[in-house]
Amino acid sequence: MQRLGTRPGWLRTAASFAMALGMVAAATTPALAATGGSFPAYSAAQVAALGGTLAPWQVQWLESGGASGVPSRAATAASAPAAPSGTTEVTTFTATGFQATDTESGSCWTGSIAAPRADAYRCTVGNAIHDPCFALAGNQQVACPSGDPADHQGTLITLTAALPTTSPAAPSPDHPWYFTLAGGGTCGAMTGTLVSPDHPFGCLIPATVSSAQQSLYCAAPAKSGDAYTAKCAALSKDRAPNGAPRLNADTTYTVAQMWL
Repeated sequence: MQRLGTRPGWLRTAASFAMALGMVAAATTPALAATGGSFPAYSAAQVAALGGTLAPWQVQWLESGGASGVPSRAATAASAPAAPSGTTEVTTFTATGFQATDTESGSCWTGSIAAPRADAYRCTVGNAIHDPCFALAGNQQVACPSGDPADHQGTLITLTAALPTTSPAAPSPDHPWYFTLAGGGTCGAMTGTLVSPDHPFGCLIPATVSSAQQSLYCAAPAKSGDAYTAKCAALSKDRAPNGAPRLNADTTYTVAQMWL
């Protein structure tokens, strides 16, 4: 099981988390009617019933209503995104000096979806998927960051099989795997089923005096002058005619820092 820090990290694919999102996506019309067109936050008991394979940030996401875009506390106003200004700090993550908060044995079967670069992989420890994980010197271990990449810590996996061959891609601003927002908020690449292919990042926006914590889906950052910006939206209370979930209108946020 992935153990993440107390600060929210990027969205990893865990079987039970995907199941929870699938339960929301597959909700019936009576269920919608019972909640006034929206979904309630998961209770602690409901989260516990998912099998105990969730990371702490995933529990927080579900209990805050993140899977449905409905916060557990009514927001009186949305957090105002910062206007595009200044510059975005772009950092290439390196595994050198990585600090292990957890050591496991596992394997990697393909290149990373979150960070499509030559030294990044998608790995498993039991039923838990870690993505991205970065090869250490000698290719006998991979470092899988948890929480804020600036902390340079997380799960260290000792490999039980050789690393697979990956494409020789270099880190690129077109493919960040984690970023922070200038007005506050952390965003990570989702590598499982997406509500919207155009919004492959899950973001947590901290609570303010006027609003509750928000869970958003964001597009990949795009260059805007000297900075990068990301278009983000919450899940709508209304659904598409075919019953599929859909997003509200986008709001543009300035990106403070991106990790490649």
